[in-house]
Amino acid sequence: MKRKTILFAGLLAIPGLFFLGLYLQYNRSSDPLKEIEQLFKVLALYAAFCFFVYKLITGWLIINLKIKLDQNRTHIDKSFDYLAISLNIEKGPTDSVWLKDIQLKVRSFDQQGSELESKIIRPIGFQRSEINLSDQNAIWTEQKENRLMTISPGEATSFSAFTTVARECVISVEVLILGTRPFYGLEKAGDEYIQWKASMIVLPNSD
Repeated sequence: MKRKTILFAGLLAIPGLFFLGLYLQYNRSSDPLKEIEQLFKVLALYAAFCFFVYKLITGWLIINLKIKLDQNRTHIDKSFDYLAISLNIEKGPTDSVWLKDIQLKVRSFDQQGSELESKIIRPIGFQRSEINLSDQNAIWTEQKENRLMTISPGEATSFSAFTTVARECVISVEVLILGTRPFYGLEKAGDEYIQWKASMIVLPNSD
């Protein structure tokens, strides 16, 4: 990390020294005090520019997203349980986020920690609803390609899913959220979207 920081500082210093040399060559003044004052102004502007670039590279404008997972596990019979999962998402102050996909990986483990089953489910309600103005009936449709769901800064939303699990198993729930920022997806490289992840463990009910 220190090597990268030193290299970054060196790369910024080279053009800075170059433009400083040009300034000193073409903006000489007969008044030494005025020349020193102008020099310090140039150095201050360049330092501010370097600080902005440094903050940008180190994640100042990275999208922040708060994720919270909740669960409710209830018995079906002597062999299986219902597992309801609630995913709460809260957008931080940096930019909006366009959600591309949400997946939940549910894994079952026995008492020795060996994995028995793994499945991927998607939240109910992640599809869009559209209003038909002719009869005012809501038409539930699948999310259209290239039309992402947007969450604005300060906005919060939640999604839910459920599945059945073996009654005696320990359950691991992992959530994967894919998205990007509108207009200028700085983090997006090709078709790879930004990823947010969270997980939780659900123990069997004691009763």
